[in-house]
Amino acid sequence: MTLFHHRVTSNTFKFVVDKIQGKLDSWDAKMLSIASRVTLVRSFLILILNFFMQTIKIPLSTSVEIEKITQEFIWGKDRGRHKLSLVKWSDCCQPLTNGGICLRYLKELNDSFLLKFGFNLLTNKQALLVKLLRAKYKVKDVCPMDISKGLCSFV
Repeated sequence: MTLFHHRVTSNTFKFVVDKIQGKLDSWDAKMLSIASRVTLVRSFLILILNFFMQTIKIPLSTSVEIEKITQEFIWGKDRGRHKLSLVKWSDCCQPLTNGGICLRYLKELNDSFLLKFGFNLLTNKQALLVKLLRAKYKVKDVCPMDISKGLCSFV
């Protein structure tokens, strides 16, 4: 779990965006089919982003920027200019059964990871991190009714 000592902003995750951009730029998209590009994006984004998104709310601007980089890689660039998208991004983010290519909106993926983390905080009372957070915020056996920003740390 990554801990930050300050408020999480889009600049906090600039290194992640740069890492994704650098990795996608290192692959020659012209030599790959669209299916190969989609496979690379799905497997690569899962490796890098899931690590951060499981415990931290990523800013919306960062999610949008990463999705834009992903779109540019999938559809390709021609001499620095972006090619036209063949399909709407909302259609790409549909399951295979609905005609999509199984990409996910990063904001929705981040929210689902955080819901899972919150559920574990409420149900898995024997885990060390859960014990630590429950002791720090004086949460007993019940779910807190309100978590105001004044009472919470950046954790």
